[in-house]
Amino acid sequence: MKSGNSVASSGRQSLGKRDRSILSDVMRYRLTTNEIVQARYLPTAVPNAVSKITSRLATTGWLTRRNLFDNRTYFTPGRQLCKHFGLPVSRSRPLGPQTLATALSIANYCLLSSPSHQLLDEKDYASSWTWIPKKLRTLPGAVDPHSDSVILRLVRVDLGGTPDHVATKCAHDIKIRSNIEGFRNLLKPRCLVVVVLTTTENKRQLIMRAIQKRSWPEKTRFEVVVISDLCPLLIV
Repeated sequence: MKSGNSVASSGRQSLGKRDRSILSDVMRYRLTTNEIVQARYLPTAVPNAVSKITSRLATTGWLTRRNLFDNRTYFTPGRQLCKHFGLPVSRSRPLGPQTLATALSIANYCLLSSPSHQLLDEKDYASSWTWIPKKLRTLPGAVDPHSDSVILRLVRVDLGGTPDHVATKCAHDIKIRSNIEGFRNLLKPRCLVVVVLTTTENKRQLIMRAIQKRSWPEKTRFEVVVISDLCPLLIV
């Protein structure tokens, strides 16, 4: 597989710095949207200017355009991107309903937060988080790249379960990690945050109440966040 530097060099004539940053987002988060691109790279531009950029990347094979909802679009890796980075061709296919809801919610949470968070990928785990067993990497982890302290956020997406069910899932997430020294070391300075992404403000409050009814390891932190794009994806 080609390295990121060699790929950047080979595509330098057709891709600018901003293009490569957009493609990096797509590879890390499995998708992007015009709204994410605008917020991250063109905050003062009109939407049409943003769509011209993503349309160009789609036309040239770097992105693949997919229907979202309400005449909106999301983009997965294109065949050109898969070829240059050695990604499986399946990465360019449409995402299934639950995968789409999960990926879009996490991308919105990480990339549209202020300050932003960064989803851990395989390279991150291999370089800085080797103590996390591979079987526990299925629950997404995110870090605060601009913070001096190491804060790990374990991100769970509410896909329609009851508030008690979501709280039970969080309890399981903590329990199966409780014997791992690295996670215990993060708890002591309050550097482990359990994040739940949910659909509405009412659901957020209900989940927080369900969480507060339970006992948790000392200094466990929770963050329940409303992602407005999640509700339509669970309804369609």
